[in-house]
Amino acid sequence: MPNPTPSQSQEALARELSMKAASLWGEKRASVLGEIIEEHAKHLIALSKILPPSQEVPTMTWQNHA
Repeated sequence: MPNPTPSQSQEALARELSMKAASLWGEKRASVLGEIIEEHAKHLIALSKILPPSQEVPTMTWQNHA
């Protein structure tokens, strides 16, 4: 799945996801999934705008992994 950037538009991301779906499952199935793909693109763009800075994201290492 592509990594959305804040400047990437929802339409461009939906188009990219649709092309990927078509390559994986064919044009017919991708067109059936069109509305779902557009909704996911909208959610991915919204999430990309509220991610914390990378230094604030906790990481799992062998030291803190139980």
